[in-house]
Amino acid sequence: MNIKNKQFIKDAFTQVVGSTIVDEKIIAHFFHSNYQQNVDGVQLDFSGFIQHMKAQKGIVSKIIVNFRNIAAEGELVFTNHDVIVTKNDGSMIKIHVLAEFRIAEGKIISCDELTRLEQGAPEDHNIGSMTE
Repeated sequence: MNIKNKQFIKDAFTQVVGSTIVDEKIIAHFFHSNYQQNVDGVQLDFSGFIQHMKAQKGIVSKIIVNFRNIAAEGELVFTNHDVIVTKNDGSMIKIHVLAEFRIAEGKIISCDELTRLEQGAPEDHNIGSMTE
């Protein structure tokens, strides 16, 4: 078990995903410049991830991440978590996420995740990959 990498992922969620602002310096602290993300078949690179964070933060007022399970093996960290979002209009979204993160050179270099919208409007299904 790699407690350091598990905590690193948790810290990234707290400081990047759970934040209401987009701080590119904080993102660069956690995410490698060659970062690649696959969310439900949508591919994002590092700059695409920053655009995703900006688009997401533009429509949400609060994000809470609850980890059901998290496991680490070497450079890999697997999470099973829920993301509860309050949108600016007051509506709620709940997404169940299964994700595999790979850490290289002390930063997250890739994420492959599957999401399932459990609560929210059908148009909210892409909140995990939206860039506009």
